[in-house]
Amino acid sequence: MLFTKKHAAEKRADFRAKLKSGKLLQFPGAFNPLCAQLIERKGFDGVYISGAVMSADLCLP
Repeated sequence: MLFTKKHAAEKRADFRAKLKSGKLLQFPGAFNPLCAQLIERKGFDGVYISGAVMSADLCLP
């Protein structure tokens, strides 16, 4: 996401570490990028947003 405090490499390393921990991760679904940003701010492990939702939100085919 734009304007995040962590670089992409740091996020990937954190994600890999969480996957290796074996703990249950929570990925709420977002219906637009703004909701995804709000979910990230709330501190969830990740966000799920589908390609169809993104294209519909951006009015692309």
